[in-house]
Amino acid sequence: MDRTFLYRHRDLLAQVHASEALPSAARPAAGPAVTRASLQADLLAAHERSARLAARIRQLEQQVTHLAEENHQLRGSLAERDQDLAAARAASRELMARLNTRS
Repeated sequence: MDRTFLYRHRDLLAQVHASEALPSAARPAAGPAVTRASLQADLLAAHERSARLAARIRQLEQQVTHLAEENHQLRGSLAERDQDLAAARAASRELMARLNTRS
């Protein structure tokens, strides 16, 4: 939230200042207390997620390699077909030129 929002809503700003004035014991708890066990569980979950993401990255890198090879092969095939098409067009032009000169 932007600070200017609070300054435009003076009633909210007053509540913030009042909350800051309360001693920390009188403030409502932000959530459940953090324990060593909960932190270890979070760390274990983060490690597992990291391992899953690393495996997914390896899989995607292999897929990128495969697709790059396939792309290279397809570009080669396209270049060959372009050459064949250019040769066919040249032969067609030559035949048309011969037919037109006979007439």
